[in-house]
Amino acid sequence: MTEPPVRQRLFEAIADALRNAIREGTYPVSEHLPSIQQLSETHGASHMTIKNALHVLEAEGVLAIRAGVPAQVIALPGTAKPMQAQLDELRTAVDRLTERLEVLESHDS
Repeated sequence: MTEPPVRQRLFEAIADALRNAIREGTYPVSEHLPSIQQLSETHGASHMTIKNALHVLEAEGVLAIRAGVPAQVIALPGTAKPMQAQLDELRTAVDRLTERLEVLESHDS
């Protein structure tokens, strides 16, 4: 017996549509997307559904989201570093700087 196909959630479908629009150049890198209100009207979805779709693309490193400003395209889909990878790199850099600082402080003593 075969499993029924998994139905895609609306926010995932909207994230896919936005991802494709970014790839196709509708929303170029460094440009802002339309407002949540406009995206909500365009996609016939609630503001929360749009926000969830935007957060998916933010986690992929495609969008930058700041309060009060429409989301900004910061990378093409598939070329961006996921947010977790960026955070891991920052943690590693902070750890290295902390180690160097400890070495410098031990030399001053």
